[in-house]
Amino acid sequence: MELVHTFQPYIIENLDYQAVSRQRVEDHPLPPAVEPDRLMEVLHSREFRNLLTQKWTISTDLLNQHRTMLESTQSVIRILQSEMGEGEG
Repeated sequence: MELVHTFQPYIIENLDYQAVSRQRVEDHPLPPAVEPDRLMEVLHSREFRNLLTQKWTISTDLLNQHRTMLESTQSVIRILQSEMGEGEG
């Protein structure tokens, strides 16, 4: 939610969605961008880079948490499989 509340309002306020090509709207073509060069200007701004850095930090943290949980889950599965195998013999 931190990412949504920080990054999305900036995009809504500062970027031209019309300049972004989206595949899912091929049947409803978008009009030409009003400010075609604005998108490139924003991409080079310090504020946008800082937001991307924050997004990267949040995403990396979530990925690390996922990997840790996956390793723990796989460890528990191995223990259970070992216990079940020993009980059958």
